[in-house]
Amino acid sequence: MKHRQLQLGTNVFISVAALFAVVVMLNYIGARHYRRFDWTSSQIYTLSPKTKSVVKQLHRKVTLYVLWSRTDPLFGHLEEVLAGYRELNNRIDVQTLDPDQDPEQFTMIQRKYGNMKVNEMGEAGVEAGVFVVCGDNVKFLPATSFSDYGDDLTQQSDTPSIRFKAEGELTSALIMLTATEKQTICFTEGHGEWAFEGSERDSLRHVKKDLTLDGFLSEAISLENGAVPKRCNAVVVAGPKHPFLESEAEALQNYFNGSGRLLLLLDPIFEKERFLNTGLEKLCAAAGIELRNDFVLETDPRRLVSETPVTFLADRFYTHESVKPLAGAASMPSPVIFSIVRSMKQSTQKDVIADILATTSAVSWGETNLASVQGGTTIPEQDSYDTEGPLVIAMAATRGTKNGKEAGRMVVVGDSDFLSEEAFINAGLYNQDFWSSLVGWLSARKELVAIDAKNPEQVQLLITDKDFANILFALILEVLLIGAIGITVIYRRRK
Repeated sequence: MKHRQLQLGTNVFISVAALFAVVVMLNYIGARHYRRFDWTSSQIYTLSPKTKSVVKQLHRKVTLYVLWSRTDPLFGHLEEVLAGYRELNNRIDVQTLDPDQDPEQFTMIQRKYGNMKVNEMGEAGVEAGVFVVCGDNVKFLPATSFSDYGDDLTQQSDTPSIRFKAEGELTSALIMLTATEKQTICFTEGHGEWAFEGSERDSLRHVKKDLTLDGFLSEAISLENGAVPKRCNAVVVAGPKHPFLESEAEALQNYFNGSGRLLLLLDPIFEKERFLNTGLEKLCAAAGIELRNDFVLETDPRRLVSETPVTFLADRFYTHESVKPLAGAASMPSPVIFSIVRSMKQSTQKDVIADILATTSAVSWGETNLASVQGGTTIPEQDSYDTEGPLVIAMAATRGTKNGKEAGRMVVVGDSDFLSEEAFINAGLYNQDFWSSLVGWLSARKELVAIDAKNPEQVQLLITDKDFANILFALILEVLLIGAIGITVIYRRRK
């Protein structure tokens, strides 16, 4: 009997020791090979390739001071996203300061980096957000910038949707603070382009802010001297209303031939019943892009956002590197809104490769008769002079040199209205992502390819008093049932 008890005890001890050893080994392996899995349907905690590229290349220590209340509904989402950043690079240090639990340190960090706020009563206070600190460089991301609300135009719904933008904001800050040398994006002026300064509708203030967050400098330039300034890493022509002079077009041509980067946003220009040239037709043709004198009419009701066919959604993007993130899967379109667009087509040019970026639907066409739409309220009928859809509305060209190296990049879009601030901030549109992707490709910075905002899952469990009573009754019944079974087993064994 004693031998049997000793044997049982030994078996129990060995089993417990083996279980303990397995637990220790699993913890050790988990510490050495840390992995996180995102089971959310929207993959809200899965970082984009852009973020992974930026974070893995960090060679300087970055501290993120998270000044945020743990009771905030978005805190849990932010905490999970930050865990993904820490996993990618141990040079990222995250320090969370709750104003309720650490009020003194919370205030100290706010004062140290100068982000105290004053309310309408003149009282000083603190603001929730994240300080991104890299050496002497500091950027504050307010809590309000991590999410926004907006109506989804593509779904025509009155219900506001929330966009969680933590990843985009954090990665942009990392790019800006750790960039050793900032590139300069230059915008031409003097031809009725979008205003570089000012607050009117056709202003680039939000575009300039977006460039700043991506670590770029921006400035306006004139081509009167017949040359593009050497400090310009890329040149943007944003919706000219008046033609370029021949000398100015030649300056852009020489810039492109000499490894320059061009982004031409060329709306159709017309006066009364005739189309006008932009002065850049020859430049585009030399890059294998032939501009048409027409404007696109879209008749697919799924792509229209109003009664007019000149304003429409385009979601047919190709797999070119500049728009590859927007191409995605057919079941998950990335719509970009355009308005009063001209079409274009490919042409063959030596030493130049021209690729299609975006097209309209098959039921669209390029209207060439201005008289048919001016002053009218009905959609004109397509005739033999019009171009049948689908129509190309954006193209990219790459110019090579004799030794096979790339010499220049160019993107031509038949519209500049996609730059509007209303479209940039709309939760259901990808206009900002389209712009960011184009600039990222032109600047040869792959990490700037767009990061999409994500919709956090908001699953709520509503329990009424009756439901709670039923659940409580079921739990008590289960306990009583288990107790009855136990008593029955004990009684039978004794008997």
